[in-house]
Amino acid sequence: MKKRALGSSGLEVSALGLGCMGMSWSYSPLPDRKEMIRLLHAAVDRGVTFFAMKDLIRAGKVKHFGLSEAAAKTIRRAHAVQPITAVQSEYSLWYREPEKEVLPTLEELGIGFVPFSPLGKGFLTGKIDETTRFDSSDFRSTVPRFRPENRKANRALVDLLQDVAKRRRATPGQIALAWLLARKPWIVPIPGTTKRHRLEENVGAAAVELTLDDLDEIETAASRITIQGARYPENLERMSNR
Repeated sequence: MKKRALGSSGLEVSALGLGCMGMSWSYSPLPDRKEMIRLLHAAVDRGVTFFAMKDLIRAGKVKHFGLSEAAAKTIRRAHAVQPITAVQSEYSLWYREPEKEVLPTLEELGIGFVPFSPLGKGFLTGKIDETTRFDSSDFRSTVPRFRPENRKANRALVDLLQDVAKRRRATPGQIALAWLLARKPWIVPIPGTTKRHRLEENVGAAAVELTLDDLDEIETAASRITIQGARYPENLERMSNR
């Protein structure tokens, strides 16, 4: 696994981390605890050194804050009081709000960026369509973007990823992660999974290097696609943008 520096802090981590929220919350049914321990060991064996257990992690010299996408001013104020190593926020091909203010601020201040939901809560893997059924306890069953009609419309983005993936001998999910890695050298995505084969697939994305032509194709095609549906229910959307 390749390594990356989170901003100018000097902290070096694996190019891809592992999001662990789904191991205990959000998706249903919850996985077996012993199996999740084995999955964590497998991630370490494959070179993963960065594990996102909570939205706020503080260990040793690492100060890692999850802040609102609209919080560029908050980032500046916090960084002035206590240097921040990394900011965690949602970012992917189907949610690009951080590009407006947050990413330029982080680059200026030398702060790393940790995108959660880099695979669009599983949608960008291409394994979900309008016929997919979610258990009522699955968080995605409440998300407007995952309503059947929106999933059908949003498949255009997955189709784009699949086209690039065929040429690169990769999967749509790997292309989505490789796109994020190509954005900035201080970006470290944390795709979450509870499955061993998905871990293998995600780790493999670190070896996928997109060409400038690939990136231009993705950018041009994505600019013509309007993502349908809010990313969160209204009450959670208000909380995330405070």
